[in-house]
Formats: sequence, C-alpha cells, structure tokens
Amino acid sequence: MQLQKAQLEQFVHNLPDQIDADELMYRIYLMQKIEAGEQAILQGKTVTHEELCTRMTKRCAN
Repeated sequence: MQLQKAQLEQFVHNLPDQIDADELMYRIYLMQKIEAGEQAILQGKTVTHEELCTRMTKRCAN
C-alpha cells in the first residue's frame, strides 16, 4: 500500500495525543485492510451476499 502525503498527514492528525506502539501498529494495519477492501471493490473482486450464502451452503453440506 502506498500512501499519499496528504493521506499520511490526515492519518497522523487523527491520532490521539498519546498512543502506544501496539495501538499505532493496529491502526496502520486497519488502514491497510480498508484500503485493500476498497481496491477489491473497484476491481470487481467481490461477491454478492446471495453468492456468499450459496457458497457457504455448499461448503457446509460437504
């Protein structure tokens, strides 16, 4: 994941005044996962709720 300078500035601006390393790492991880999810949506790499239900029903039946 590559960040634009403005994105990084906004990220840092939204951090609390006091934050420990674990919380900071978690927030970076979360931001990366959200970005990956948004990219997957834009690329059409998603399934509908109905398709998911169908897949899970088939998987659970086996």
